[in-house]
Amino acid sequence: MGVGGHPHGRTIVLTSKYAMQYYYVLARKGSQCHRYYVQLDPESADILHDSLEQRYDLVQVCDVPDSSVEPELVITPAP
Repeated sequence: MGVGGHPHGRTIVLTSKYAMQYYYVLARKGSQCHRYYVQLDPESADILHDSLEQRYDLVQVCDVPDSSVEPELVITPAP
């Protein structure tokens, strides 16, 4: 696991005119499985999905209610 819990150690900073909501992200390749939650706008969630889909065998990026977010799996935004 990389910096800030991100599997590749990169920080992603996304801005948009849309409201931010939590997304559950699952990315699996072979025996590696990464799960986390991140706050994004819908357009950025689509971009994230498409990017992960190019590198992983199984990818899921879906919006979830705040109440279902597991705090220990949240990737926080860059300062």
